[in-house]
Amino acid sequence: MEKATSKQVENDRFAPNSNADWRQGYGYQFWQGSHGSYRADGAFGQFCIVVPGSDLVVAITAALNDTQKALDRVWHLLPSLSEQPLPADLARNKALTIQMGGLTLPLPAGEPRSQQEPALSARKFRLEGNTLGVRDVWVEFEENRLVLTMVDKHGTHRLEAGRALWRESFCDIFPKAELFYPKAPVANARVRAAFLWTGPQTLVITARLIETPFAYTLTLGFEEGRLHLDGQVNVTLGAPATWPRLLGVGRKR
Repeated sequence: MEKATSKQVENDRFAPNSNADWRQGYGYQFWQGSHGSYRADGAFGQFCIVVPGSDLVVAITAALNDTQKALDRVWHLLPSLSEQPLPADLARNKALTIQMGGLTLPLPAGEPRSQQEPALSARKFRLEGNTLGVRDVWVEFEENRLVLTMVDKHGTHRLEAGRALWRESFCDIFPKAELFYPKAPVANARVRAAFLWTGPQTLVITARLIETPFAYTLTLGFEEGRLHLDGQVNVTLGAPATWPRLLGVGRKR
């Protein structure tokens, strides 16, 4: 373990423009870091940081393109550490408990309903040729959810989303995320999704893939019987973060 977590390879000359924590050396699957630390380091801010001199271990899950920010927050705390226990503070402990218990993922902003919904539920949109290979798209609205359906050469794919609330389901729409990242989530991933309207004709669906850093935003615009659909992912490893825009013409379903 000592060898694994010690510098075995110099890496500063290979990344001269990188942040300091990526130029401290590399062990056996462990990065060396500032303040005598070492860490297991995954994409987008998945960290297990060990600081032996402070008897400190920190685990972080995140969805960051700039992961140095997470490390800087840890280094900022180091001067405040002490071997002595903190004095009891019941008021602050209660406040922290309430704050932690109330943490939630923010919903997309907008209105929960649109007068367009009944008409849209009766239509299917045939798409123009596109690099994603999607042929048809339609949306069915119910009291507390919608179902987005996309059809391509591989079959029919559905995403459920709650009306102004998170709804969990299994979804295979997003395997096409190789556009974003080659090892992106697989078919039948667990997803929590919600939708709101940012305008009378603009529907926004946010989908978060459980136990991954990925969150997708789908924006569907409906105007004069036509559809445009834009997709975006929150983090990538240098690949495009957006889908090519999908365009379609509506017809009765």
